[in-house]
Amino acid sequence: MIGYTANVIYWKSAASTYLYGSDIIFQQNGDVDFKNSLMSPGKAINTWYSQTNYQAKRFSPQLPILKKGKKYRILLKAYSFPEATIYLRIDFYDRTNKVMKQISVKKMEELFKPPEGAYYYTISLLNAGCSRLKFRYLVLSPVEFPSARNTEVFISKVYNAQASNELNIVLGEPSLNICTVPRAEASFPFKNCIFIQSMVSNEKMYTREVTVKRIETLSKGFKKIIIRGCGPLSNPSARRYAQLLRGRGILANESIGDSDSKKIAAPLFDRSTDLTVF
Repeated sequence: MIGYTANVIYWKSAASTYLYGSDIIFQQNGDVDFKNSLMSPGKAINTWYSQTNYQAKRFSPQLPILKKGKKYRILLKAYSFPEATIYLRIDFYDRTNKVMKQISVKKMEELFKPPEGAYYYTISLLNAGCSRLKFRYLVLSPVEFPSARNTEVFISKVYNAQASNELNIVLGEPSLNICTVPRAEASFPFKNCIFIQSMVSNEKMYTREVTVKRIETLSKGFKKIIIRGCGPLSNPSARRYAQLLRGRGILANESIGDSDSKKIAAPLFDRSTDLTVF
């Protein structure tokens, strides 16, 4: 295992959504706009399940399996109006469908640990006086996964550091539901290798100005930079990245879909490790 994986959980349908008086728009990028000025505080706006009866619910589980005894991080990416008028509640159930434990998550990001004997769990987004909100996603990850509270693009340390003028930048292929970052002790074949991974499935995240500036800072002292793409979303970003850096006077070339990049991308970016999608 060379990476830590987070599950990115979207609000994909209204199958478990509070509908009475609600105006709901599901955007193409995965965001959801929700409005309801009549909804009472304390009610669940939407609920996600780790286990469902498809014949009864008509939808599949949306939450990953959690490991016993392990600590997890949950992050809510949403904006409510008025501010701070939504929160999360995690309910853990035993085999008889009785609630064993409830955890209220009233901050944007918190840590929690599943109780012993929990059979399945749900996560509910609750109304605390909200009239409208923009929901982006939830992030559920092992505690070792870095916080995504203030970023949607992770830039690693320099792996396999050597006395060389060459820097290799590997752009991970964005995935719709998972994000994987390498462990600190991981080792890879490229000299002076940096990994960049987007939390969301949007190649434009890689070429945001703040990301480019961070890469420019890391690139100082290197005479040659190779930007490596790993798939259909990251390959165009590698080309744009190389053009951006060349435009700023940095010698940069792109390497699109080469066998070494794919070899690294397969175990690191495409497979869940510490969390498993149900």
